[in-house]
Amino acid sequence: MTPQTSLGRKAGLLGTSVALIAALAIPAAVGAQDETAKVRVLHGVGDAPAVDVYANGEELIDALAFASITDYATVPAGEYLIQVVPDGTTLEEGPVVIEATLPFEEGTMTTVAATGTLAGEAGIIPQVVSDMPEPNADGVQLRASHFSFDAPAVDIAPVGGDPVLTEVPFGATSEYLDLPAGAIDLEIRGAGSPDAVFTIPTLDLEAGNSYSAYAIGSFEEGTFTVIPALDASVEMMDEEMTDEEMTDEEMTEE
Repeated sequence: MTPQTSLGRKAGLLGTSVALIAALAIPAAVGAQDETAKVRVLHGVGDAPAVDVYANGEELIDALAFASITDYATVPAGEYLIQVVPDGTTLEEGPVVIEATLPFEEGTMTTVAATGTLAGEAGIIPQVVSDMPEPNADGVQLRASHFSFDAPAVDIAPVGGDPVLTEVPFGATSEYLDLPAGAIDLEIRGAGSPDAVFTIPTLDLEAGNSYSAYAIGSFEEGTFTVIPALDASVEMMDEEMTDEEMTDEEMTEE
């Protein structure tokens, strides 16, 4: 088995996770307003079928697949009716496999992931991660999430080096590590073991950025992989502050 790393910027998630579907659907349904939240979605279930997603009766996403993560989307705070059907069908044709009204709170920054397995005993296990990156211009932030449902607790270390994260259990997300910018090669080991079970292809970490690395899928099913994602950058934060200042000025003028 040779899982490959994938950095997804296209939409992708598992339709059987209600929280996951909601997070991706809302950004496409409505525009940004003053009271907003940020949400992105990760699909981490290797045996999931593709689905189509509807929000407030309109089709938003078609044929969602495994091992992708969306960019953050800014969504108005509030509640939304989310419906999901198998790919290629309509709400009228059905079956509607998910129907839920879900809230998102103002000012939050969240990654929502589906983990687990569709066919096995573990079932689908949604994960909701609070994201609070604080990028700085000189270095890099990196954190890791263990979302591979059939893997034991793990250590994460530079290749051949001492662990930087130890005994990370399934479902856990580490704090951000402060690292120097540049290329880094990491490996995943069983907790307490010196032997690598998976080597993460080289991560090229740029100064001023905050990143996450998500271990997803299944070792037994051969779908294990690692998905890196950009959480925030100094440049992005500066742009947001500028936009907020411009909005404040416009409101003052009015």
